[in-house]
Amino acid sequence: MPKKGLKKIDAMPSLDYLAAALNQQSKEMLVKMIVNIASKDRTLQRGLDDELGIHPPDDQLTQQTRKAIADATYYDERDSGTNFDYDQAAYELVEKNFRKLVLINAWDDLMQLSLNLMRDGSEQAESSDETLMTNDIESCLAPVIEALTDADLPNKVVVEWCDKMELVDKIGCICDQELKSLRKSRL
Repeated sequence: MPKKGLKKIDAMPSLDYLAAALNQQSKEMLVKMIVNIASKDRTLQRGLDDELGIHPPDDQLTQQTRKAIADATYYDERDSGTNFDYDQAAYELVEKNFRKLVLINAWDDLMQLSLNLMRDGSEQAESSDETLMTNDIESCLAPVIEALTDADLPNKVVVEWCDKMELVDKIGCICDQELKSLRKSRL
């Protein structure tokens, strides 16, 4: 959906000139250029990761997830009260990375990242007209909540996390039943 004041462009201009210039470069130069550009553009980096079927090593997963949460939950405050666009691909990456973090039992990182997502995502949802991203947030949090049901963690830690999640939820309804159920199962 185009933003007000912007003209819709029906077709992208030809990139033949770019293809011709790239064809003249060495493989080494192309790799350097792509990595340099991707390091400055997380959307491009995610696209390359998907296209190549790769993901960062486990020790970089938390950092990538933190950046994906920032991308997913970003909104321009001037768009508050409207049905603004948001980065759904970033939400998908957050969910995918949360599932990986569950598999490697990275509970401390995962629980903190979940709190960040709940805080920033619920603020984004509160600012939008129709809270469209609520389902995306819930999809991201579902594998975490499910895994915490049986995780080898002290009950007190899980209950405190549930309480914090409910506290930072600015709209008061994201995964509310699931969190109450998890909290009750750990009392």
